[in-house]
Amino acid sequence: MVAASAGGFTGGHLARLAPGVFATVAAAWVTAAPLWVRGGGSPGFGWEQEPGARGFDVLTVFGLFFFLAFAWLLGFVSDRMAEQGLERRIRLVLVAAVGALLVLLGFLSVEVFASAGVLLFLAAAADRATDVEERLACAFVAAAFFLVLFTQKVYISDRMNTIFKLYLEAWLLFAVAAAALVFRPGDRRGVYGRWRLPPRAVLFLLSIAALFTTVTAARGAVSNHFAAYSGPSLDGLRYLEETRPGEYRAVLWMRRAIAGTPVILEAQGASYQDFSRISMLTGLPTVLGWEHHVKQRGNPQEEVDARREAVRQIYSSKTAGPAETLLRRYHVGYVYVGWLERQTYPSEGLRKFDAEKGLFEVAYENREAKIFRVVGGDSEDVIAPTRESLPEPAPGQAVEEKEEAPSIQETAEAGRSPFSGMREPRDAAVDDKGRLWVADFGTSHLRIFDEDGGYLGGWGGKGAGTFGLREPCGVAIRGDDLYVADTWNGRVQYFTLAGEWKATAAGLYGPRGVTVAADGSVWVTDTGNNQLIVYGPALTQPRTLGKKGSGPGEFSGPVGIAAGPSGSVYVADVMNRRIQVWDPSGTFRAALPVPGWPEWCEPHLEVGDDETLYVTDPVKGTVLHLDRTGALLQTWTAGEDGRAFRRPTGVALDRKRAILFVIDSGDNLVAKLKVPKGKTR
Repeated sequence: MVAASAGGFTGGHLARLAPGVFATVAAAWVTAAPLWVRGGGSPGFGWEQEPGARGFDVLTVFGLFFFLAFAWLLGFVSDRMAEQGLERRIRLVLVAAVGALLVLLGFLSVEVFASAGVLLFLAAAADRATDVEERLACAFVAAAFFLVLFTQKVYISDRMNTIFKLYLEAWLLFAVAAAALVFRPGDRRGVYGRWRLPPRAVLFLLSIAALFTTVTAARGAVSNHFAAYSGPSLDGLRYLEETRPGEYRAVLWMRRAIAGTPVILEAQGASYQDFSRISMLTGLPTVLGWEHHVKQRGNPQEEVDARREAVRQIYSSKTAGPAETLLRRYHVGYVYVGWLERQTYPSEGLRKFDAEKGLFEVAYENREAKIFRVVGGDSEDVIAPTRESLPEPAPGQAVEEKEEAPSIQETAEAGRSPFSGMREPRDAAVDDKGRLWVADFGTSHLRIFDEDGGYLGGWGGKGAGTFGLREPCGVAIRGDDLYVADTWNGRVQYFTLAGEWKATAAGLYGPRGVTVAADGSVWVTDTGNNQLIVYGPALTQPRTLGKKGSGPGEFSGPVGIAAGPSGSVYVADVMNRRIQVWDPSGTFRAALPVPGWPEWCEPHLEVGDDETLYVTDPVKGTVLHLDRTGALLQTWTAGEDGRAFRRPTGVALDRKRAILFVIDSGDNLVAKLKVPKGKTR
């Protein structure tokens, strides 16, 4: 339309665009090429298999900018047609028709709408009637529309990262370009100063709506805290000063005293937790940071595994010999020992840093933290050791993460309501005594109840130590063996039912489900990596099954998992809206469509002795009973007590008593259902 009003879009327009496009692409390549990781693999990209964002949702995010951009474009064309003598009535009809069509496209098809935006603003950028500043702004708008279109059809790494990273760039491009186009001097075509009352009124209403989000989002940002909070501040380290003053002093010393960027060794563990905090707070490189990010940057899994094992060996080895080889290999200049290192690695391994004076020299210490310089390493800048004293902690001030060791009673705690004390419980399992073991996500605990909801104890508390948990989502029991999907510690924990720790398997990304198959193998949904991990009973010899996708044996957000008496393993492949069936050897066998799961949710499932399935649908507030082909047999919307389910997530089958426990995360309670006769035994 823009080109038509100027006499047509010709090869000359493309010729004028080509040098700028080429220069932009070349500059981008020259800038990125030196940073590209070589020797690793691609972080993963491909055609998006999940449904794209709905038009209403995209308009909610970008609606104000869409209006500004297209209002300018339609105003620009209308002003030009007026200059060419076209009647005002005809111009209004054309503009209104095109505007209505664009609105309709925005709701019906994001892909068509975004494609139209790319083409129209590329045409405007190539038009002779636009000046240099307008052409640049139009190119910005076209690029922003392309990013919206790209996220609908293509993913890089995964859908979540693609959307929240590229939507940010699109939002900034729209904001800058729309302001540059619309709010220019009044003698330019399409600018706000030439608008009539109706478009100004629409802009006013959209601005009010956008400001609502601005205010509420800002309130949410300042009222939700992930660390200790004592009032507004621009000091990003104040939380550390208040909660761990020793670590705070150590960080300040490193910022002040260490020259250059020597490698510092610190505890390594699950992504998005406290691990790698020293590297992040000081800017110093470390041997291995958050694994998920390291792999996103194209580094091979073999190198990640080698570095993880190297960090473990350096901290855990009782003598300096094995550690020294690895310290030299990874050019470590300093070794940090603080609360997380003491919590993650054995004390007998940490003692060598003080004992082996020929390899480790104390560079800094206080009551909570110690920093050792590696003698003969890549850092020879420190000098005389620094020792700082700390004030004694105030009464009640926690210095270490609090983790509760196992405490299990034979009889229920008196005076406590049934199944109380939980916050957002996710899943559960029943042992041979009929006790219910619940993964209590919100309190980071494993809680134990008797059949009637009497509290019998448990353990946990937010932490990454032996008995610490961080928002667990799954539990499985076989005999005396207990497995916990410790979701945001990125690991699976293996205990006995007496609370004795046996083993840990780490390196997962947000695992949500765990089950034990008939042969004793442990199956885990590695949700963030869209795959299954199969371990031996002691969490050894892991095998990986599946990958991201929608084909046979491919996953998109696997959550719940359960093993049937036949040996088959059933997996809730949530975003593909199906249950996958795998045989004991790890071969994909079938996919059962689920009549539910309309959006991302965290459903779990159980398998009866007749191989029928009990499946939760948290969004619809129901529990489904499916036969082995996936056909619906029954739907429950409430427990035996008549209380409607609010957000049922987990199910646990008591086979002896034919009771299905339903974990209702929305009400923080547990409901019961009597399973039809013959469905459990």
